[in-house]
Amino acid sequence: MNRKLKELLEGKSVYISGAMNGNEDYEKQFEEARCRLSVYGARIIIPSELSKILKGYYQTNIYDIPIYSDYLLFDLKFIADTDVLFILKGYENSLGCMAEISFAKACKKTILYGKNYYGF
Repeated sequence: MNRKLKELLEGKSVYISGAMNGNEDYEKQFEEARCRLSVYGARIIIPSELSKILKGYYQTNIYDIPIYSDYLLFDLKFIADTDVLFILKGYENSLGCMAEISFAKACKKTILYGKNYYGF
């Protein structure tokens, strides 16, 4: 167990950020990150799960489907409420990830890059 990660994550809420559009394996990557990080006692938030919640809400209450900006704003709200933003590799070409990182920096959140810990 990585002691530094334990200090940074224990009892914290962690939002995992990674490229989703154009990434066929994103669900697998997010789930692997969740499994590895949850052993440190962190509460993990994954955007693909949030997307399902938002889509269900729109279909039930608004009778339409959310657009990209709806998803991004929804995600930013969750980032505002978490302690740590954990970035998966491959984020560099994702506009959503870059927006999440900028927002987390503005909110003075702890930002961890997965490639520095597990190679993901």
